[in-house]
Order: sequence, then structure tokens, then C-alpha cells
Amino acid sequence: MRSLKLKIEGMHCQGCAQTLQAVFKRSPGVREAKVSFEDRAAQILVDGPQPDLRQMVALVEQAGFEAKAEEEAP
Repeated sequence: MRSLKLKIEGMHCQGCAQTLQAVFKRSPGVREAKVSFEDRAAQILVDGPQPDLRQMVALVEQAGFEAKAEEEAP
């Protein structure tokens, strides 16, 4: 399992964070996702090589927010 971290811009409330968390959890390969409105960040646990950071950033952008990859840990 790998941990992906993203910085997220454009969230205006806790509802935005909950929406993004649901988007991540519906993505194949995502085992767990936590989005923090206060920290403007997401931590996502994934299985295997997919999904990767690029895919997670694309999901955030499709949801109407901006994301920047923070790190990827093995």
C-alpha cells in the first residue's frame, strides 16, 4: 500500500472536503481517503502502482478544485 498526499486549493467549507473524499473513495485502487478542509490537504492510501499522483490530481481538477502533489511514499 502507498500513501499519496495532495495540497488542495479552492475548498470553501467542510462540505467541499467531504465531496472530494467521496470522489477519491469511488476511484478504483483507493483503499482510504481523508480530506482536511483545515489543512487544505488530502491523504490517500492506494493499492498497487495505480492510481498514481497524476490521476488523483486529475480527479481533484474534475471536481472543480486545484491540487498539487505533495509526496508519494512507498
